[in-house]
Parts: sequence; C-alpha cells; structure tokens
Amino acid sequence: MNIPFTESGFGGKALLFTLTFFALFLLFFFGFYQLRKFAGLLLKGKLFSQEVVLCTNKAGRFFTVCALGSFLFVGVNAILTNSGRFSITFGSSNFKLLLFLLIVGVLFLLLSDAFRKALALKEENDLTV
Repeated sequence: MNIPFTESGFGGKALLFTLTFFALFLLFFFGFYQLRKFAGLLLKGKLFSQEVVLCTNKAGRFFTVCALGSFLFVGVNAILTNSGRFSITFGSSNFKLLLFLLIVGVLFLLLSDAFRKALALKEENDLTV
C-alpha cells in the first residue's frame, strides 16, 4: 500500500488518505454491527418485524456505500500517488474483495425490501383473521 508521505513528515495528502481510510473502515464495521443486531433478532424469533427491516436496510446501505467509496478511494489514490497504476492490494485482489462487498450490500438491500413486503403481508393476514 502506498501512503503519500512528504519528505518533511506527515503531509496533507497522507492526512486525507488516513481519514478517508478510517471513515471507510467505520462504515464497514457499522454494517457488521447491524448484522449482529439482525442475528440477535433472528435468534429471538422476531423474523417479521420492523426492526429486522431496518437492520437489513442499514447493513445494506453501509456495505454498499463502503464498497463504492472504496472503489473511488482506490482510483483517486492510484491517480495521486502512482501516476495511474493501481497498487493497493490486500490478499489476492482488492477489486474482487470490493466487488464482493458491493454484492453483499445490494443483497441486504434486496433482503430488506423482501422483509418489508413480508411484514406487510403478515400484518394484513393478522387483520384478516
């Protein structure tokens, strides 16, 4: 990973790099926190509740924004530090990891919509009986 340091110490680019990287990590861990809440609700048997819809929606938004922000971050960092070459890799491929995170985020957004529709059907069914 290339961190843009200046010769005299920690420069403005490095500060921006660090703050952006930290913000993306926070989004990622907020998504995991929402998944933990979602798992707790599932274990309590509250599958069709407004809380489940909110947790899955928030997790999906956090993961999607984190992945899109990371794609943008990697692109801007490559332009600023390496003259257009992409050099940030963690493990096998950073692109594959970010694409997977984006897919997971979109999946949770779709899951949230499915839970919202199921909750509406359940409430309608409870009123009918």
